[in-house]
Amino acid sequence: MKIAGLDIGTTGCKCTVFDEQGRYLNKAYKDYPVRRSVSGHEVDVSTIMDGVYAVVAEMAKEYPDIAGIGVTSFGETFVMTDENGKPLHTAMLYTDPRGEEECKALTEKFGARELAGITGLRAHQMYSIPKMMWIKKNRPEIYDAAAYIFLMEDYVVYHLTGKRQIDYSLATRTMAFDIKKLDWSKEIFEVAGIDVNKMSKTVPTGTDAGAITAEAAEKTGLAPSTHIVSISHDQVSAAIGAGVDVTKPFGNLVVDIGAGTSDVAVISLAGVVVSASVKVAGDTFNQAILNYVRKNHGLFIGEDMAEKIKIQIGTAIEESNPRTMEVKGRNVITGLPKTVTLTSEEIRVALKDATSQIVETVHGILEKTPPELAADIVDRGIVLTGGGALLHGMDTLIEQRTGVSTLTVQDAMSVVAVGTGKYAEVMARFDG
Repeated sequence: MKIAGLDIGTTGCKCTVFDEQGRYLNKAYKDYPVRRSVSGHEVDVSTIMDGVYAVVAEMAKEYPDIAGIGVTSFGETFVMTDENGKPLHTAMLYTDPRGEEECKALTEKFGARELAGITGLRAHQMYSIPKMMWIKKNRPEIYDAAAYIFLMEDYVVYHLTGKRQIDYSLATRTMAFDIKKLDWSKEIFEVAGIDVNKMSKTVPTGTDAGAITAEAAEKTGLAPSTHIVSISHDQVSAAIGAGVDVTKPFGNLVVDIGAGTSDVAVISLAGVVVSASVKVAGDTFNQAILNYVRKNHGLFIGEDMAEKIKIQIGTAIEESNPRTMEVKGRNVITGLPKTVTLTSEEIRVALKDATSQIVETVHGILEKTPPELAADIVDRGIVLTGGGALLHGMDTLIEQRTGVSTLTVQDAMSVVAVGTGKYAEVMARFDG
């Protein structure tokens, strides 16, 4: 018998498989396109399900005895669907700039302090409810036609099982979940003008949604008896995947640098104590490199080349022996091919603003952390995960600026999926 973890990320999804003893066996990955512009950041949600079916089918072919799959996802992003779960629009990512005015309206109605008291969050347009309000105001035909509103975790769970449920940790990312009542805030939904009945049922983290549907079994090759579990927001899963024992009453600081955002969270007793997100991550690094090369060398390069530069000579710290790389692109003025030589020091300068913002976010969370947990973090160190954590010297920069030992975990890009697969075992120990 095998268990699997399914990590729904911003730019791709992973399925990781473990044996009965919790030993890692294998993983599959599938990316999907994200559209970014000045006016909006969107993802075609149907491609997410295509990716899910693809990675699960790949693992099911190799391990036909998968008995259960835990599902975790990035937060905030939602999609309105018809009664069959078919998306009615491309989904706005949490990095999308729309929803600012709607967030201000909510804040003015409730007051920032009361909103924070209900939701545990500082009001921000990145969360789901302001963007739902934006769609209702600007695309009323979509809202009126919507039978359901899903975040990504419950969207995937619904398509695999036919059951609409969302775990508490993902529900909090809407800025419409009452953390004291552990249910949707009817007051917030009423003021927002969004029908709370369109939302999935909120359930404790780790709730079994039941066996997969016949259709899902056919698409994935999984046994019809395979169960699906709503796990958690990816921050907790990342901590577990990194080897952090989240069940103990100790403070653990995890920094997850993904593609679209960097998420910083203090975790204790299997829950998030304090957290923050900043819209600066791997994609930001690439854009900063693009801009620097264009401005300082008069060279147009593509995102793929920016990614290669980041991997080959990217750095967050000064190097005693800077590395170099020849880069080919198109001359900004003539449009003709052009080659320049870049140094790692140049890339450090290009990334300085972005890396500093991440460090400042970490520093801000440390300042908000209760003293007893802060002392634990000083003793235990900071854990760095996510693809963006692989930027050379990122851990050193955080350590230098905070004075707290910082370690980038092995296989940083897969820790969320790994943690999702291990979650059931961890929570069973925690509950016991």
